[in-house]
Amino acid sequence: MAPETEPLDVLTIGEMVVDFISVEKTDTLSYATTFRRYLGGSPANIAVYVSTLGGTSAVVAKPSLEDARRLFDVNMDEETAISEFHDLGAKLLILTRSGVVTVSDNGNVEGVGPLPKVEISNVTGARDAFWSALLMAHLDGKDWPEAVRFAHEVVSLKLRVEGHVERMIDRESLYASLKSAGQRAV
Repeated sequence: MAPETEPLDVLTIGEMVVDFISVEKTDTLSYATTFRRYLGGSPANIAVYVSTLGGTSAVVAKPSLEDARRLFDVNMDEETAISEFHDLGAKLLILTRSGVVTVSDNGNVEGVGPLPKVEISNVTGARDAFWSALLMAHLDGKDWPEAVRFAHEVVSLKLRVEGHVERMIDRESLYASLKSAGQRAV
């Protein structure tokens, strides 16, 4: 069961974006040479302003270790990447890398994986399928590791088909299947 927390007024979801803002006053951005990094993009900006106005908000973003290496340093390790994103203001971080997902929720870090390899027919919409399933599982009261495993199962269904998964997915059956598989592995 998920821990009790203060209810949110706004939850924003989106890609992790880092804005580079010039620290120099110039006529055009093309003349600027020095920049400062800020957590940005519409999801972050909305959450920040809701909080600034006295509301409660959170940003959910799912960067990969590869994204972190592109943004910060090509040799960055996972622990440093998590620190960098938290330093930019992320409270909940779900970092993916080749078959492993790391969840860092207010300093509590849990790794999930290695996850089973998936047969891929088409990747279109897979990220959205993962996010939708992850959030539904968390809303259903699952802890983050269980939510990640559930999302992995849903995205594996999506990756096997062209277009959308056409049938309804029975969440309770999928949860039971995951629980049963976990008990057999113990």
